[in-house]
Amino acid sequence: MDWADYLRDQAAKYRQLAEMAEDLSVKEELLDLAAICEETANNIEDRMPGGQPRRYRLEAEGPFPIVPAARPIGSR
Repeated sequence: MDWADYLRDQAAKYRQLAEMAEDLSVKEELLDLAAICEETANNIEDRMPGGQPRRYRLEAEGPFPIVPAARPIGSR
């Protein structure tokens, strides 16, 4: 799962919680969080180079880019 997908999943969870919330201020806060997650996911995808998605591993230590294997120097 990449960061954009993760953030969209979180946005969906916040929307579900907002539907169940009885307190209007809690509902608004959850919907605001969902909007922030969606906007951030869109920004991540907008900044991907060359239209190819950059994948990140989601681990306890944080995101680490998955880098393609490098070719030895001088090889083509």
